[in-house]
Formats: sequence, C-alpha cells, structure tokens
Amino acid sequence: MDLTEKDGEITGNHPALLVSYYTSAAGAGEGSTSPDLTDLATAYMGSHLEIVHVRVENAATGCHATTEIELQVVDAPAANVLQGLLFCDPDNDGYGEFDLSALDADVLDGQNPVFTR
Repeated sequence: MDLTEKDGEITGNHPALLVSYYTSAAGAGEGSTSPDLTDLATAYMGSHLEIVHVRVENAATGCHATTEIELQVVDAPAANVLQGLLFCDPDNDGYGEFDLSALDADVLDGQNPVFTR
C-alpha cells in the first residue's frame, strides 16, 4: 500500500503540509521517525484491518494535528472456469449475441459480487 496516495486528500493539496504515518497514536503525536509507515508494502501483509495514525505538520511553523485512517485488505475474488459457449448461427453470417451476464452466478459460485470500500 502506498499511503502517500492519500496525502492530497488529507491536506486538501496544501503544499506546506507534511504527512507521515505511524503504527501508534503516540508516535504520530511525537512525530518520531520510527516507525514511519509511509511505505506499507510489507508492514501489514496478511492483515485484514488496521488503524494507521496520521500526523499532519506545517513545515513552516511546526504546528501539527493527528488523525487516523482505517486500512482494510480484502481478499481478491476468484473466477471459476466455465465451459465454452455455443451459438447456433441461423443465417451463417459468423456473428452471434451472447448474454454473458446470465453466467454471473456460475462465475461467482456463491461469492458476494459487491465490493465495498
């Protein structure tokens, strides 16, 4: 996860504000350099729900505020392999229409088709 993608949203794209991410509220409040979680590529592998503490600091004044964001890792859906589809071409023009949405239930095989953020 690249948390820096959220920086603009958190700061309203204000260029003088610096954003850093921490595993604890205390770390964010103190502005400690460790553990800074700017790159979460390996920090939470296998975890499904985490709270990350955010520090926003004005580079010119040193004033800061903290907040938290919730990260949720969801498992990727699995698509089942289906049998080939057949179409009888009554006018032999080489074209046919398939309603692929009719196969949704077979592809999903009971998985929830709704992904929420």
